[in-house]
Amino acid sequence: MPAGKRARHYQVDDGYAPTVALLAGKLVPFARRLVDMHTKVYESNDMKVGVDVPQLEKIAQIMYALVSVDQRGGIFSQGMLSEAVESAIVSEGLGGLLDAQSLPSGKPRSEVLALMTYKLRVALSHLRAKFDARTKECPGPPALQPCFELMASVPQVS
Repeated sequence: MPAGKRARHYQVDDGYAPTVALLAGKLVPFARRLVDMHTKVYESNDMKVGVDVPQLEKIAQIMYALVSVDQRGGIFSQGMLSEAVESAIVSEGLGGLLDAQSLPSGKPRSEVLALMTYKLRVALSHLRAKFDARTKECPGPPALQPCFELMASVPQVS
């Protein structure tokens, strides 16, 4: 991708709401895990630094679910992914648990969801960085290989 250009956020042809529903469906199997991880879903808050491979490995299945929707590496808008995370959690009846776990921090659900979602987006950014850095001699962590295989199926822009 040329310098200074940003990739477009993923969206299905039918629009925003169907994309949120698709993402939520992919996240439903991980709803309890997301609630349990809360805002610790990923430690780094920086898209460009702080890649934590052991942590990426721990959430590799969640990353795979997201990359299966957008094989470029899961490039989703904050709002879209936040709505999908909340929908997945609420559809599993876990909204109250998320709220209860948020009480000690004093943060409302919307703020907790925004932070959780941002950290998922940071993790996806770091996953893309690991994908870009892999070589034949060093293909990357085995737990991330399924994600990399999906990402490799998309033509890369140079």
